[in-house]
Amino acid sequence: MIKNLTFAFGLLGLLSLASCAKDYTCNCTLDYGTGDTTISLLYESAKKGDAEDGCAAAETTYKIADPGAVCTLD
Repeated sequence: MIKNLTFAFGLLGLLSLASCAKDYTCNCTLDYGTGDTTISLLYESAKKGDAEDGCAAAETTYKIADPGAVCTLD
């Protein structure tokens, strides 16, 4: 009985970890002086928090070239 419960909870835990990771796209819009440019960054099989962190880091980097740069996560 305990082995069955352990197996069931282990399987549920594994499935929950697999379902947390998915593909996210970070779309950044900035102006290098030639008009608006959109750059898309793909985070494959990523956790939402990791993709949000990466997108925020990209926005910080692009703000060096264009203080009005904006990145959004889809």
